[in-house]
Amino acid sequence: MYHYYSSKDALFLGCVDHSFQRMTGYCREHLPDSAPVTWETVFYYFQCRHDFFLAYPDLQGVVSLALTNPPAHLAEEVTRLKQPFDQLNYQLLDGYLNVQKKVAGIPLADMLALMEFYQSYCNSCSQMREAAAQGIEACEE
Repeated sequence: MYHYYSSKDALFLGCVDHSFQRMTGYCREHLPDSAPVTWETVFYYFQCRHDFFLAYPDLQGVVSLALTNPPAHLAEEVTRLKQPFDQLNYQLLDGYLNVQKKVAGIPLADMLALMEFYQSYCNSCSQMREAAAQGIEACEE
């Protein structure tokens, strides 16, 4: 596998790119075209992401790592590669929050930042559950 890539970093970035392209495409394909964005649309979006990982469980680890703890020297490139995914998140949440105007007086930018934090937290929890299920030996590899 390594002979197709110039380095392990290039291989990792290729996996990140592939994973986020697949997930973003899957979500765009399965999301209804509805305006305005309702709470049901947001719920369906997160359900769609869950369904994606059921359909493609091998991609969950790469996505979780890229979202929660990318290698420091690759963080900028990972951010660039996941930009279409981030744009889909912001587009959907921005649409919903604009319909709601403000939630409990919290500005839109703060709500988007809170949703990004929540997403990272959920991914971290999922990654920890997966690691615990595999045992410490698998984590060390």
